[in-house]
Amino acid sequence: MIDILERWDDQLRTEAARLGLDDGPIDWRLVEADRIYELAATGMPGVLRHWTHGRDYWYQRSRLSQGEGRLYEMIVHAEPPIAYLLEGNTVAAQKLVMAHCRGHSFLYRRHVLYRDHPTDYPARFQAQDARRQDYVEAYGPDAVEWVLDRAYALDDQVADEPERPVQSQRLPTDPYQDLFPRDPAPKVVRPPRYRLPTRDLLGFLGRYSPILADWERDLVMSVRQEGLALMPNRQTKLIHEGWACWVQQTLCRQLPVSDGEEVEMARVWAHVVSAHPASLNPYLFGWRFINWLIDEYGLDTAVQAVMTETDASLIRNWLTPEAARALNLYHYEWAQELMPQHGRVWVARRAALPTAPEVWESWRAELAEMLVRPIPEVWVTAVDHGTLVLTHQTPSRPLDPEWTQATLKAVRDLWGASVRLIDGQRTYLEPEGTGSRSE
Repeated sequence: MIDILERWDDQLRTEAARLGLDDGPIDWRLVEADRIYELAATGMPGVLRHWTHGRDYWYQRSRLSQGEGRLYEMIVHAEPPIAYLLEGNTVAAQKLVMAHCRGHSFLYRRHVLYRDHPTDYPARFQAQDARRQDYVEAYGPDAVEWVLDRAYALDDQVADEPERPVQSQRLPTDPYQDLFPRDPAPKVVRPPRYRLPTRDLLGFLGRYSPILADWERDLVMSVRQEGLALMPNRQTKLIHEGWACWVQQTLCRQLPVSDGEEVEMARVWAHVVSAHPASLNPYLFGWRFINWLIDEYGLDTAVQAVMTETDASLIRNWLTPEAARALNLYHYEWAQELMPQHGRVWVARRAALPTAPEVWESWRAELAEMLVRPIPEVWVTAVDHGTLVLTHQTPSRPLDPEWTQATLKAVRDLWGASVRLIDGQRTYLEPEGTGSRSE
């Protein structure tokens, strides 16, 4: 099989180059099912070992056992990109998946979010995990897990913010100082210690927490690095899969395959783009939307849009009522209906496509919000006499009480002093009894 796949890779690259879609080699790796599900649970090879990754691993495996999905590949942003192929797939399935990975590879090398994104994260993570093991031996597994539990609870609250200079206060100058004796030298006014506000909550705690030891800061900043590494993937899931599907279909239509391989490819393709009952399938929706963009605006304009937008901005800037009708997009609303044997029950009722401009804008914005990871964004806005002040910044994603208390507890434990979270007119305080490392 290896020889067949190597020849297929050469054919893919040749055809991709002819179409202007080739951006270089891919590091192909054939792995067993357990390994690919481990990678899916962590998102990147070499990340810190933590119980949450085991939880996600078993979630992936349970979905497979229930027939809800199957992983055919996983590709990692590196240079060259690392593509893991599932051992045991048929040759035809491997060929289809390799063409799919060509689309991911092209996007990794061309999309603006990855332009300055480091490509050495796998090596960084391996070094971080080696240090974690040293900390386990030096301080014990419970102490290490105490820090990681709280850091992973906040791994969505990260941002790669540019360095902002701390502005010092200017002392007033006296325009008549040459006419009168000089006063004693004024006291130096120290600039503020923190650069606020900041979206990088976890990074702020790792840098400025007054209670963390150096090794604990290293663990917190390691989890932050993992969050930063995966952030572009979270913002471009629809684009990634839609573009990879378009490239896959374009390449496979141009290359010769046997009748048996064509049937197998069609079977795998039908499984990948099958409609999801309760959510948008990013493979199906992304592929159909990109096809519509190409048909409507041409390949060059569509590629420019895909390589410069996030999922949410692509919807806000490019989805039109004509596109929604072409893609069979509908809005569903919950309503109560009377059923003979069950009485009044809640059902999802399909509403017509909005036509009024203001209704359409609201409907499209709601769809864009669905494609953003639904985690409330919390900023550090002040440090008031040792109390850390957080502010909720995303009204479209309301605070869930349970999530809020868990977040405040994690922040309080890592900060070591009181914390309050401001949400409009309401203020949340951290739960009592937090901060103990003997929990």
